[in-house]
Amino acid sequence: MIKQFRINRTLECYNNYKFEGDEIINLTPLSKINFFVGINNSGKSRLLRELFKDLRNYNIYDPNDQYNSIPLFKSDETKFGLINVNKEELLNSLSPVYDKILTLCNNPSFCKPLYDFFKAEKKTIYDKELYSFYVNFQSNLKKLINDEFAGSKTKLLDENSKESQRKKEIEQLSKEALSLIRNKIPIELKNNKVTYIPAIRTLRRFLTRKTTEATHYESDRYKITDYEQIDNSIISSRVMVDYFSKKEYESEHNNKNYYYKQLISKNNIFTGENLYELIKDLRNSPEEKRKVLTDFESFLSKSFFNSLNVSLHSIEDQDIKDIYVKIGDNKELPIFNLGDGIQSIIILTFPLFYYKNTKHFIFYEEPELYLHPGIQRVFIETIKSFDNVQCFIATHSNHFLDTSLDFPNDVSIFSLKKEDNEVGEKIFKIENLASPSVSILNLLGVRNSSVFLSNCSIWVEGVSDRIYIRKYLELYQLGNPDKKTHFPFFKEDFHFSFIEFNGNNITHFNFSENIEYDNEEQINATKISNRIFLIHDLDTGKDKRHELLKRQLRENYFKLEVLEIENLLSPEVLKKTLTEYRLKGVEKVVFNDFKYEDYKMQPIGEFISRISGEKQIKQIVSVGSKSEIKKIYNKLDFAHNAVKNLNNWDELTEESKNMTRIIYNFIYKNNNNNF
Repeated sequence: MIKQFRINRTLECYNNYKFEGDEIINLTPLSKINFFVGINNSGKSRLLRELFKDLRNYNIYDPNDQYNSIPLFKSDETKFGLINVNKEELLNSLSPVYDKILTLCNNPSFCKPLYDFFKAEKKTIYDKELYSFYVNFQSNLKKLINDEFAGSKTKLLDENSKESQRKKEIEQLSKEALSLIRNKIPIELKNNKVTYIPAIRTLRRFLTRKTTEATHYESDRYKITDYEQIDNSIISSRVMVDYFSKKEYESEHNNKNYYYKQLISKNNIFTGENLYELIKDLRNSPEEKRKVLTDFESFLSKSFFNSLNVSLHSIEDQDIKDIYVKIGDNKELPIFNLGDGIQSIIILTFPLFYYKNTKHFIFYEEPELYLHPGIQRVFIETIKSFDNVQCFIATHSNHFLDTSLDFPNDVSIFSLKKEDNEVGEKIFKIENLASPSVSILNLLGVRNSSVFLSNCSIWVEGVSDRIYIRKYLELYQLGNPDKKTHFPFFKEDFHFSFIEFNGNNITHFNFSENIEYDNEEQINATKISNRIFLIHDLDTGKDKRHELLKRQLRENYFKLEVLEIENLLSPEVLKKTLTEYRLKGVEKVVFNDFKYEDYKMQPIGEFISRISGEKQIKQIVSVGSKSEIKKIYNKLDFAHNAVKNLNNWDELTEESKNMTRIIYNFIYKNNNNNF
């Protein structure tokens, strides 16, 4: 994964961008998913395209070459790269190996000038310098070996001869030397795919009238045969001309004669226009390749069509080529009968599956177009599930930013805004954000009324509760342990949403529309969401609060059967989670024997401190006075580690299973009309 982009500020394409730093600066930190956020005309899309073009400047040699396994710039281009190498450290590790090669060679002077030249240069080198050195060094080593043994063919036939052994040793040392250089490169772009998906995209080919002459029909009537399909990808061609071509003149003295040179391959642009051909090819391919399509169909089935069978086919009818989709037992129909949102998500996600065995960098322009907030979450979660993918997204969507809170280690956010510099020129300022902020929401013009609400809401006491319950629902829906015949798969932010409250502030809300409970000092929760399911900790000693909430919410109020949400974890999962915190040098954490009943009604921090012993795991619970109850320091981090160790429904306790079923039934009741 790319950790940083190195940008040369002196290049014309970056002249209007404001970066902090010297001539060469780093755009960092980069993550698996990188958002570039800003208002219209803030420079985010232009920056995205420049990064895309520059990443495409990498190239590789023949992968079958035994010495070759790193990417290289094209010889005529150098814009920016990914690394900054301390040359002295590299040479210190390289010298012993290189010296051994020289002692084994009869003509060691062949490589020495190159090595001395490199050694005399400046202390740090950038991408092209390192790659050029690698290529030259590699070429010289290969030539040295060829020249060294040019007259020894007979001796080399005997594998045990001194000459044969010397050649093998030089070859092995050469590979070792080249490997030392490769290890200084933080990312290997060999056999990678780089894809740009523009804002304008479609699954349908464009049509044109076969003739401009009037037909025997009236002007508002036509036959489909009056049209022919344009086989060229119109949108891709326009994107290429607008963004990825360079005007070049035939001569310096004649500026009128010019042509456009493509800066990238058209194959790196994906608009959906060629999906017909791709599906047709996959459908008629051997099983391994066909599996790409069946996996994609399975994804569509589970994510959008309630696990009904989905099949895609390329069908030509009266010279018009269209993708047809069959869902369950329904009639097969052209794909334009699906909603725009589903068509859009097909375009956005198909490349993930098509290149799933290749290192893949994807640049998306405003993928949120046509997507409901719930589908936006599915899109981000799908990207996250592909280990081979890193993506860069220009967006206006506050819903994408909301999902970043759930995956903080996988997301980076960069804000861009236009401002005046010292001489009144317009520049684009880039800033890295640790997390979504109010300033970003204001920048995007987000108001409360802008947010689409899902059909019901689940109120929980904190972010860790949300993480556990989300995982429980996922396991329940994936496993269908109750073997229900009608078992829709509900998606967060689409069918339901979480709302967090904080313990005692629940008394600030009135959950009833009944005049009996009307209190002007309370917030009317039904004005926020009128379909509420509230989950509350046991909180012993607060019976009046529980009774009031039960009267207001009735069956939509759930009081935990344990002290707090962490107490629902099974002993096996609790042990696995605590093992994540083992100290360095501790191979296996030894726990005091315990069972679920031992801690379901005990403060979990107190219990952890008793069972784990000292000097086995990190300090994850508070250490206060004897009168203070020990608590987990970072419940969010603990929750992430816990759900990581939850892989199937059977690992849940009966109490957590019971709660999950009740929550699922609540969601089902409030979404039943959708299925």
